[in-house]
Amino acid sequence: MVDILPEDTPLWQSMEAAALEVLSSYGYEEIRLPIIESTDLFARSIGEVTDIVEKEMYTFADRNDDSMTLRPEGTAGCVRAVVQHNLAVTPQRLWYMGPMFRYERPQKGRQRQFHQLVLKRLVSRHRIRMPSSSPCVGSYGVAWEWMTHCSLRSIRLVRLKTAPVIVRRWSPTYPSIESN
Repeated sequence: MVDILPEDTPLWQSMEAAALEVLSSYGYEEIRLPIIESTDLFARSIGEVTDIVEKEMYTFADRNDDSMTLRPEGTAGCVRAVVQHNLAVTPQRLWYMGPMFRYERPQKGRQRQFHQLVLKRLVSRHRIRMPSSSPCVGSYGVAWEWMTHCSLRSIRLVRLKTAPVIVRRWSPTYPSIESN
């Protein structure tokens, strides 16, 4: 795992401020999720027989012998929060960022603790339209504007599974970006 030292902190702060500015201008609201959640949440949402659940999660028993996990990804916690707090009655444009944890063999360019900025557009089963006053642009456009705002260079677009993802080669102390 890598420390973010004082010389790198201003870069992180400027990227976080740019995220807040750009994403709020597109109608996204920040949601802050717990770093530790019940293991069952990830096993149900990711699948009990996946590499992430079987090999890559930091899981431990707490004092009550409940199985807890450092979040390997944010989607499960985000959906849990939306359902638990009844936010799904209207379409939601949410974003979160923060550390994620994967217990995998360290390889070049991979860390066990890494950071993501994630955009989530959630609509109810009945597909209510967003208000016309809200700018409507895809995740690619929003992420691209944020990265341009941060003056990032050497950006390339790739597709992982079905989710569009924008990535840049980072040194180990800089965040990664995920969008879906």
